Amino acid sequence: MQGIADLARLLERVLTEKNATDSTVVTVGGFYAGNLAAWFKLKYPHIADGSIASCAPLTAKANFFEYMEVVNDALEYFSDVTCPAAIRNAAEDIAELIAGGSSGFQQLDLLFDTCAPITSEKDVSILLSNLMGNIQVSVGCSYQHIHVLGDNCKLR
Repeated sequence: MQGIADLARLLERVLTEKNATDSTVVTVGGFYAGNLAAWFKLKYPHIADGSIASCAPLTAKANFFEYMEVVNDALEYFSDVTCPAAIRNAAEDIAELIAGGSSGFQQLDLLFDTCAPITSEKDVSILLSNLMGNIQVSVGCSYQHIHVLGDNCKLR
């Protein structure tokens, strides 16, 4: 929430400096930025007159598995049909390495050229988050980037 507090201060300053305090302000964003846009309008209604929140999952949920269903659907629609299966297979291979403990962690260090050795569950969580985050952002931000996921993941 610090980000929207910073934006509020910035907007108030810019609107004052530009003598535009009566201007209409609409926040806009997609995905996570859409959440921020909507939350900004809720928290600072005296600044924002409106908000456009595209593809924004506004309700917090601990295990938001539905988001990956949307990512999968987009991959199936916009890429080669083998792409979602390739990603699932890669995830299963990574899970096997994780289950192998320290020897699996060492293999992951080599495969992904990690900055520091994976030694804990926290390290594993960060790696998995980064890997899936890359796929989510590629799909969510621009379908043009699906081709970067591998030879089997090309745009139709």
